Amino acid sequence: MIGLHCQDMTCLRYLIPVYKALLEAQKPCAMFVKSLAAPEKYNSFYQNRSRIIEILRDQNIPVYDIVDGAKIKVSTLVTIETIGHDHYEYDKHISIGHGFDCWNFGKKVAELENTKYVFHNKEVADFALKTYGAESVVVDTPIVFWEIEDVFNVGKKYLDTLGIDPDSDRIATIFYPDKDHHDIALKVY
Repeated sequence: MIGLHCQDMTCLRYLIPVYKALLEAQKPCAMFVKSLAAPEKYNSFYQNRSRIIEILRDQNIPVYDIVDGAKIKVSTLVTIETIGHDHYEYDKHISIGHGFDCWNFGKKVAELENTKYVFHNKEVADFALKTYGAESVVVDTPIVFWEIEDVFNVGKKYLDTLGIDPDSDRIATIFYPDKDHHDIALKVY
């Protein structure tokens, strides 16, 4: 069985498309969470429990909460970076690279047995290999876009609750860095 470890809200956008792709390929898999982990973190399950339960229910994904104790045995473990790997016994470990977090987790990926990174950017994969010796697999399409129509539909549903007609109103979304470049983002706006 393939186990997917979902630590927080960020993990959902990577693991939901992976989970659905595994189901479609008829690969046995299960989603695991540790709902009491990192209570201080803004995107933790602890702080977002009801929203995460709602998302998983809407996606028809059963989830199993990890309690401290015996490790869960899986053939392959999928994590975001390496977070949560210590709760499992596994033969293979796939660690999905989250942006430039490889600066923090690349060394750990390289140190763990039977572990490979998954990136959508060859330059970042090359950096992780050169700097830490972390082996990677590069996918053509970022995982978060594997089900882009679903993303659009969720976005439309949200905009509709704001009184915005997503099919006729003109909308632009700007994503900008959280620090150092606010002035540039405001100029673009």
